[in-house]
Amino acid sequence: MPPTVIRAWEDVLNTVMKDPKFLASINKLGFVINMSTGTEKLNELLKEEMARYSRFTPEELGWKKK
Repeated sequence: MPPTVIRAWEDVLNTVMKDPKFLASINKLGFVINMSTGTEKLNELLKEEMARYSRFTPEELGWKKK
Protein backbone atom coordinates (compact mmCIF):
# COMPACT_ATOMS: atom_id res chain seq x y z
CA MET A 1 0.00 0.00 0.00
CA PRO A 2 1.39 3.43 -0.82
CA PRO A 3 2.84 5.33 2.16
CA THR A 4 0.48 8.26 1.53
CA VAL A 5 -2.54 5.99 1.91
CA ILE A 6 -1.13 4.44 5.08
CA ARG A 7 -0.48 7.90 6.54
CA ALA A 8 -3.99 9.09 5.66
CA TRP A 9 -5.47 5.98 7.29
CA GLU A 10 -3.38 6.52 10.45
CA ASP A 11 -4.48 10.17 10.60
CA VAL A 12 -8.16 9.19 10.40
CA LEU A 13 -7.76 6.50 13.05
CA ASN A 14 -5.95 8.87 15.38
CA THR A 15 -8.76 11.42 14.96
CA VAL A 16 -11.45 8.81 15.65
CA MET A 17 -9.60 7.54 18.71
CA LYS A 18 -9.83 11.02 20.25
CA ASP A 19 -13.61 11.21 19.84
CA PRO A 20 -15.22 10.86 23.31
CA LYS A 21 -18.44 9.40 21.89
CA PHE A 22 -16.55 6.72 19.98
CA LEU A 23 -14.41 5.87 23.00
CA ALA A 24 -17.47 5.61 25.21
CA SER A 25 -19.19 3.29 22.74
CA ILE A 26 -16.25 0.90 22.41
CA ASN A 27 -15.62 0.91 26.14
CA LYS A 28 -19.28 0.08 26.73
CA LEU A 29 -18.82 -2.97 24.47
CA GLY A 30 -15.73 -4.01 26.41
CA PHE A 31 -13.20 -3.30 23.67
CA VAL A 32 -9.75 -1.92 24.34
CA ILE A 33 -7.98 -0.33 21.39
CA ASN A 34 -4.36 0.73 21.63
CA MET A 35 -3.28 2.93 18.72
CA SER A 36 0.26 3.47 20.00
CA THR A 37 1.63 0.45 18.14
CA GLY A 38 1.61 1.95 14.63
CA THR A 39 1.22 0.20 11.32
CA GLU A 40 4.44 -1.84 11.45
CA LYS A 41 3.52 -3.51 14.75
CA LEU A 42 -0.11 -3.91 13.70
CA ASN A 43 0.97 -5.63 10.47
CA GLU A 44 3.13 -8.03 12.48
CA LEU A 45 0.29 -8.74 14.91
CA LEU A 46 -2.18 -9.43 12.08
CA LYS A 47 0.25 -11.84 10.41
CA GLU A 48 0.69 -13.68 13.71
CA GLU A 49 -3.07 -13.88 14.26
CA MET A 50 -3.67 -15.12 10.71
CA ALA A 51 -1.05 -17.84 11.16
CA ARG A 52 -2.53 -18.82 14.52
CA TYR A 53 -6.13 -19.10 13.36
CA SER A 54 -5.79 -20.12 9.71
CA ARG A 55 -5.69 -23.78 10.73
CA PHE A 56 -9.31 -23.61 11.89
CA THR A 57 -12.33 -23.93 9.64
CA PRO A 58 -14.96 -21.16 9.67
CA GLU A 59 -17.31 -23.57 11.43
CA GLU A 60 -14.79 -24.19 14.21
CA LEU A 61 -14.45 -20.45 14.71
CA GLY A 62 -18.22 -20.03 14.87
CA TRP A 63 -18.42 -18.02 11.64
CA LYS A 64 -20.81 -20.39 9.88
CA LYS A 65 -23.57 -22.59 11.13
CA LYS A 66 -22.69 -26.27 11.22
